[in-house]
Amino acid sequence: MYQPKVHWDSPKIQRIYAFSCIRRVLSKVLSRSFLLVSGRGTDHCCCVKSVKSAPCVWAFTLVEILLAIAVISVLTSAGYYVAATTKETARENKLRSDVTNLNTAVQLYVANGGTIPANATAEQVLTKLQSRATGASAAVAIGLSGSFVDPRLTPAAQSSDQASSSELRAVWVPAAGSGETGKFAVATTGQGIREFSIDESKTAAGASTPVPETRQQTMEAVSLSESTPHWVWGVADAQPAATELGATPTTGVAAGPSATPSTNDLEQLDPPTFSRGGGSYDLSLFPMADLTLSNPNTAPSKIYYQVAGGAPQEYTGGSLPSFHPDTQVTAWVKSNSAAYSDSSMANATYDNLVKTLEVSLSGPSSLTYQQAGGAMYGETSTVTPVATATVTTSGIASAYQGTSYYVIYTSVGSTTPLTSGTSSGSATTAAIDLSLSGWGTASSLTVAAAAKSLREDYFADSSTQSLTVSQSKTSLSTPSITPATGQRSALVAVTITAAGTLPAGFQIYYTQDGSDPGAGANGRPTSAAATLLSLGGGTSGTFTPESGGTGELTVKSRVYGPSGYESWFTPSSVASVTYTSASSGIPEGALVGNASVNGTFYGSLIYTNEKGNLPSYINFNSGSTIAQGNVYFPGLPKLVFNGSESSIILGRQYNSDGTEVVPATDTRRVVDLTGATTPVYQVTFNNGAVVQGKVYRRATPPSMPVVTAPSGPTNSNTYSQNSGTATISATSYANVNQNHGTLTLTPGNYGQVNANETIIIGVAGATTPSVYSFTSMNLNSNAKVVVVGPVVVTMAGNLTLNSGVTLGNSANPDYLQLNMYSGDFTINSGGAGYGKLVAPNNTVNLNGTFNGSVVAKTLTINSNGVAFTLPPVISG
Repeated sequence: MYQPKVHWDSPKIQRIYAFSCIRRVLSKVLSRSFLLVSGRGTDHCCCVKSVKSAPCVWAFTLVEILLAIAVISVLTSAGYYVAATTKETARENKLRSDVTNLNTAVQLYVANGGTIPANATAEQVLTKLQSRATGASAAVAIGLSGSFVDPRLTPAAQSSDQASSSELRAVWVPAAGSGETGKFAVATTGQGIREFSIDESKTAAGASTPVPETRQQTMEAVSLSESTPHWVWGVADAQPAATELGATPTTGVAAGPSATPSTNDLEQLDPPTFSRGGGSYDLSLFPMADLTLSNPNTAPSKIYYQVAGGAPQEYTGGSLPSFHPDTQVTAWVKSNSAAYSDSSMANATYDNLVKTLEVSLSGPSSLTYQQAGGAMYGETSTVTPVATATVTTSGIASAYQGTSYYVIYTSVGSTTPLTSGTSSGSATTAAIDLSLSGWGTASSLTVAAAAKSLREDYFADSSTQSLTVSQSKTSLSTPSITPATGQRSALVAVTITAAGTLPAGFQIYYTQDGSDPGAGANGRPTSAAATLLSLGGGTSGTFTPESGGTGELTVKSRVYGPSGYESWFTPSSVASVTYTSASSGIPEGALVGNASVNGTFYGSLIYTNEKGNLPSYINFNSGSTIAQGNVYFPGLPKLVFNGSESSIILGRQYNSDGTEVVPATDTRRVVDLTGATTPVYQVTFNNGAVVQGKVYRRATPPSMPVVTAPSGPTNSNTYSQNSGTATISATSYANVNQNHGTLTLTPGNYGQVNANETIIIGVAGATTPSVYSFTSMNLNSNAKVVVVGPVVVTMAGNLTLNSGVTLGNSANPDYLQLNMYSGDFTINSGGAGYGKLVAPNNTVNLNGTFNGSVVAKTLTINSNGVAFTLPPVISG
């Protein structure tokens, strides 16, 4: 009778034997207990008979009970030990088996061209065994080209505690000498691998495909003919020609050694054929998923195949699993008949033709300032225009799309994005910013895009696509100028206002010489006379006219785009307003041939050489102050400063009403205009002199008005007033002698007037000046000449205002025009005058206060003298 051999070192047998012993002991103990309870036991009974001869009762002794408990405890401990030992023994047995299999794989790997570095680690050796031969080396190789170990096989390294114990571990033992091969071994010391396992997660992560490597072969199959490939052992190439999609065929079948070596007395089966021969194909065919195999044999047989060196699979029909470029497929026919041997292996390598990437670029052909992201006046939102570059993905499987394969490069201002551009970080679309910041001062912007290959085995760089975007100019509306009419002499300020749709930061330029500010091709003014108007954040600005002279004044203006972006706009049409000449011919300010200023002068001081009395040397002494105004010199005088120029000439900017422009749009202190460069003389500013405004040279002053001789009185009658109120006419009384009271003089030609109280001249409410003339006038202390309407008074002789005397209308200084024909005009300390003083041939002496404009051959302002005038700006 057959007796199976019992392997007592088997963990399973050991577990069965241990639990069998436990079962026999427990059953015996339990059966003994049952007999005692039932009263049928006979062994080891202690019978104690009672007085009444009670029946015998069986029971355990104390020794027996303790012995049974001890046995059960020992057996339980033994069970735990056996279970733990069994689990560890199973791990060690598997580890020994894995090491044996790995050493076999090492031998096969080396025999088929693999190389293992002398200093390789166990993990590196395992990676080598999991690789496959590249398509190029596998196509002509003899033997196995796939991986020798499942790519999912993963080693688990020992922990430090496990490494310091005596448990078994796998280690790699390098080759001892040349020509030898290292091997895995099971050891009890050193850091090693505790176990090997299959990691299924690598399949889902795509890491189960063998990594290709180039292997060295000791033998290669040699083709006898390149036109009709046959290998030296005579197996014909049965592959169809690789003609699809412009493929470049490679050798279709490498009829290598048989899968099962043939014998001389067996007929070898033909290898299988491929539906598509090996070669290089358009990338659109990959991942290739339509490859099929055919068995040309009628004998009973099956087709087996390997893809990229993977595990052999039986072919059951249909398409092979899809695969990527640079993949070798190996197939053979395995005989199911004793009369035939297996076929040789047929190899075919499939690779891709390099595909040139394509990029399209779309965007606007032109942009307005607003479309380019420019801010508009009164609006807070802006746009960001873009051009869009897109990669053409038709014919590219999703598996080969993305930034692992290619990326879009873009450039702004150049057509070489691949060399001077920047990566968009995208493989699908890229937006190119067309905003104003990229334009600079150019009138057009060129952008470009191209796709750069990151895998040269799959793709070639695309050609460059470029797009030029031009400016679409926005036309600006004509501004308005106010006042739209008027006399130049009455002009205090001019306001210019922009209209229509405006960009934020728009500009207004104007001229005052009648010239057009101009509109260049770059959208900027062309006239040198064009002046930028200060707007202060609004749509309008105000300036002081540059000339308070008597001639005609023409102001012209245009609106322009923001600074730096003028080229985006067509400047507005020119706006123009002309202001007529002053009827009186009297300029605002002080027009003098010579001046000696030792006090304070409010307004602008204008020098002229019309009377030929302009001195060769002009001095501004310490204490002299030109307040709220400028000083104008004809010609090109030499300026001498006995002190700091910046502390003498402050360079402030004033409006025509004497108010300061803050902040100043012109910070110059000395300004050269465009008038004549002669005469040449010297002006000295001593330390302590102050000009709060600016000093202008080469000014062209207005002409001095002419004062004609007044007509004399028509009678010699004298009117005397001692009290009350009265009105007289020049036709009745030529002379006046007023002691007390108020006397009104009607227009006319008077002789000598002596006044101690109030004299009234002019017609209240009149618009046309009343005309008066006086041979002489003596105004004693506290006398007042009140002007109630516009008048023109001509003095044939001197006029002196003593202390307490007032001449004119303080509320309306323009009511009085005082013409001095031959005499001088003097205001002593405490006196005050209001009006337009015209003394082109005479001297004006100010020891008191005068408020108005002054024309004088010579002007003297002493330490107590103050003159208030309106500051004109004289044209060049």
